[in-house]
Amino acid sequence: MSALYEDIFHEAGGRYVPVSCHTAKSSMGELYYYVAHWHEHIEIMLITKGSFILNIDGHVSHVTPGDLVVINSRDVHSTHAEEIGSEMIVLKFDPRILCPAGDNTVEYKYVYPFLFSDAKVKKIFRAGTFDDRGISERMVSMERDFKEKPYAYEITLHMNSLWVFLWLLEEWKREGGFIFGLEKFGAVSRFTELFNYVTRNPGSEITTEDAAKICSMSYGYFCRTFKEASGMTFKEYLNYTRLTRAQQLLLTTGMNITECALAVGFADVNYFIRKFRQRTGTSPSRYRRSFKTTAPDEDKGDES
Repeated sequence: MSALYEDIFHEAGGRYVPVSCHTAKSSMGELYYYVAHWHEHIEIMLITKGSFILNIDGHVSHVTPGDLVVINSRDVHSTHAEEIGSEMIVLKFDPRILCPAGDNTVEYKYVYPFLFSDAKVKKIFRAGTFDDRGISERMVSMERDFKEKPYAYEITLHMNSLWVFLWLLEEWKREGGFIFGLEKFGAVSRFTELFNYVTRNPGSEITTEDAAKICSMSYGYFCRTFKEASGMTFKEYLNYTRLTRAQQLLLTTGMNITECALAVGFADVNYFIRKFRQRTGTSPSRYRRSFKTTAPDEDKGDES
């Protein structure tokens, strides 16, 4: 089985599409199945009929009507229906639409946890356990607008995406959820160039000293402010980014474990496996197999 990188930001003609909303359904006698994949955009699913099995970063869940699911940027996930007639509304949006124009760190702090942190927040909201406040009706309306494309529908979709995002933040706060780095957020915009570099070059041999130079900071000042902004040391953040990329490589390529470790910057394979297990709760091999065992008609005996 192979996983996919999905780019929803451009239609077939190359037009940039920051927000999309559609109904995914299991019909015509076939069960809906979407193979393991990942993407940069944030995805929100509202189950409306039947039931689905979701695998998010190796964690399997069953969802039913009224359940709401949040897929963070770069989460590896797969979906398949458990019965004919199952349906869900799927909202996808580019997280960049949440970023304010200019250098406004007051608002940036709410967006960055979706992009780089290992935030321990709730991803599945069970029907009847959360304050709906009209979010179900709003997603139905967004699906209709995206399909029918009335005048100025792009603006409506953008505004409604912001409303859904705010709803999520409020729900997490209401339940006491913790968003990584939110309480002690520093000047995050200072690290944007560094974040972009590490994301583009996860296997590069970058040290904390190198990172400080990229940010034009002294070593001590960089270490202190980076920890305040992200909640992690730079090494912890670098490992997080490398492990995220390793998860993607395990599902998008035929690389073995050693090759994946080296590709993302881990020279010691045993150290890589230990860190991978700490992050995901399972080994790289079991993580890869977990997506095969949730796929219909897959060979469950494959140990690759």
